[in-house]
Amino acid sequence: MPTLRPYPSVSWNYNLRYKLRNSTLSQPHRGFHSTPQPQFIEPVISATHYVLETLHTTTPLPWVGVLPLTAFLVRATFTAPLAIYSRRVQQRQLALRYVLLAWRDQIRHRTLREWGATGRKNCESRITKAIRLKQSELYKRWSCERWKLFLPLAQLPVWLVVVETIRRMCGTHKGLLGLIFSTREEIPSSNIPNLEAPTGVLTTQTQNLGDFLGSIEAGNLKELVTIEPSFAQEGALWFQDLLVPDPLLILPFVLSGSLFMNLYLGTRDVRTKKLSVYQRRWMNTLKIFALAIGPMTLQVPSAILVYWISSSFFALGQNVLLDKFLPLAPGLNTEKKESTEKTVDGQKKD
Repeated sequence: MPTLRPYPSVSWNYNLRYKLRNSTLSQPHRGFHSTPQPQFIEPVISATHYVLETLHTTTPLPWVGVLPLTAFLVRATFTAPLAIYSRRVQQRQLALRYVLLAWRDQIRHRTLREWGATGRKNCESRITKAIRLKQSELYKRWSCERWKLFLPLAQLPVWLVVVETIRRMCGTHKGLLGLIFSTREEIPSSNIPNLEAPTGVLTTQTQNLGDFLGSIEAGNLKELVTIEPSFAQEGALWFQDLLVPDPLLILPFVLSGSLFMNLYLGTRDVRTKKLSVYQRRWMNTLKIFALAIGPMTLQVPSAILVYWISSSFFALGQNVLLDKFLPLAPGLNTEKKESTEKTVDGQKKD
């Protein structure tokens, strides 16, 4: 005789339908929005292009002089104030090293007195942690936190925007990385159809500030940054055409040398200190990258290289001025002091 099964209750059927409706077997749905995504980079690039065109028309300089002038203005406006503030933060940190040295001895004696029975490894860990906490407390009290040392990196987006604007004015369809990793055969000899176009004249869309702002409000952003015909005629020396790479391959290696010089002079104070293995590897990696920039930028248009080289040399001059007017006081070197108190045999001097 077959066994009778109980009839499922109404609540069980309702729960089953609810689970099936909310399970993955139900048909997926998508949500669309008619509003396009906002474009933040295009207005910035258009404004940068307008500034470059204004400098070119209001000054008697050709493009080979306008690009270094732009690099100087960017560094004087954005980078120099941040670098000065960061240098003052470094000075305050070095001044606090004497206070930290006094706290280090006090923290060590107190930790050894309280936790000496737990073992050397535990005591060293507690001492290191307590010293770091005291260092953070002092830096915060005197407004010289570590993150403020990286404020000069805030100028990197500004530099990228200017480079992107110059790239579009050169008429290249590849970004900076695409230009670096492209072959020379892929770069055309000229990017404009007519090299006899009048120079020093603004386009009809950017003749005045009102038309410029109106074109931005209308949404015609990509049409503002077009190929600049005068780039092909306003070079200098052996690179008369700024639209194409350097025919003699001199500018890429000048750039590489300027970057390496910046790293070498910027880390001369660090070379006298005892660095860890990772710090030494990081510095060597940066120097190798600076030397490799030359071969990597052989296909970059000369206009971008002129701006990049100018910015690098201005950075070098900025560091020299900072070392002269805002020098860093020599830090404490306790190892050298201890070594001078001992003779070769390990005994203290009389």
